[in-house]
Amino acid sequence: MNGFLALDRSIFLLLNGRWVHPWLDRFFPYLTDLDHFTVLLAAVWIALLAFGGAKGRRAALLVALALLVTDQLVNEVVKPWVGRPRPCIAVEEARVLVKFARSPSFPSSHAANITAAMTVLAYFYRRWTPLLASLAFLVGYSRIYVGVHYPLDVFAGSAFGFAVAAGAVAAGPGIERGLVRLRERIRARRGRERVL
Repeated sequence: MNGFLALDRSIFLLLNGRWVHPWLDRFFPYLTDLDHFTVLLAAVWIALLAFGGAKGRRAALLVALALLVTDQLVNEVVKPWVGRPRPCIAVEEARVLVKFARSPSFPSSHAANITAAMTVLAYFYRRWTPLLASLAFLVGYSRIYVGVHYPLDVFAGSAFGFAVAAGAVAAGPGIERGLVRLRERIRARRGRERVL
C-alpha cells in the first residue's frame, strides 16, 4: 500500500509541479472555484425544471438527489473515516494556487459532485456526453493542478460520483412513481376537505 501511495504522490508532483504553464496557473484556479459558476448552474437547473418538459424535470430531480447523496456521504462519512491529509498540507513541494479547506483529502468531493451531476445529465441528454465528460474531467484535474488533491482522491471521487448517479438513475422510475402517488394523495385529501 505504501508503494501505491508513493506512486500517487509522484504522479501528483508531476501534474502539480512539472506539467504546468502560466496560462493554466490562471485557468485551473478559476475553474476549480465553483462559486464562479453558481448562478449559471442554478439557471441551468431552473431551466430544466421550467422548460425541459417531463425529461428536464426528471433530470433536475435526479441531479439534485445525486448531489445531495454524494456530497453528504463524501464529506460526512468517507472523508472523516479515511482522514488522509491534503497534499497542500502533507507535501512540502506542492504548488498551492488556491485557498483550501483543512478537511481530509480522500476522496475529492468536487470530483464526486461534478461527476454525479454530469453523469445524470449525460443519461438524459446523450448528445452532450462528450462536453459533460470533458467538464467533469477538467474540474477533477484542476483539483490536482491547484495542489489540493492527489490523483487517487480525484479518481475515487469520480468513481463514487458515477456510482451514485447510476443508482439515482436506476431508482428514478421508482422515485417518480412515489411522487405521483404522493401528489394523488394530496389532491384527494384537498378534494375531501373541499367537500367538508
